Amino acid sequence: MTLLTLNVLAFLFHSVLHLVNASYQCIRQQRGTRNGFFQDLQTLTKYLLFDSWQHLIDSMLDESTPATTGNTS
Repeated sequence: MTLLTLNVLAFLFHSVLHLVNASYQCIRQQRGTRNGFFQDLQTLTKYLLFDSWQHLIDSMLDESTPATTGNTS
């Protein structure tokens, strides 16, 4: 029951984002499918450090590599 509830909440969250967030809408148009978006998101967050969620979204929109801050080793 808990997993079902979390899945429904995730679906609701993504539906609301798709309706009200212009940045998310642009990224989804660029990336095509929802799977493509989440694969790109997973790859970026696996190898790069972002200051904030907005910084990640802006980098995906610009298709740029974020400037790293601090020690990366």
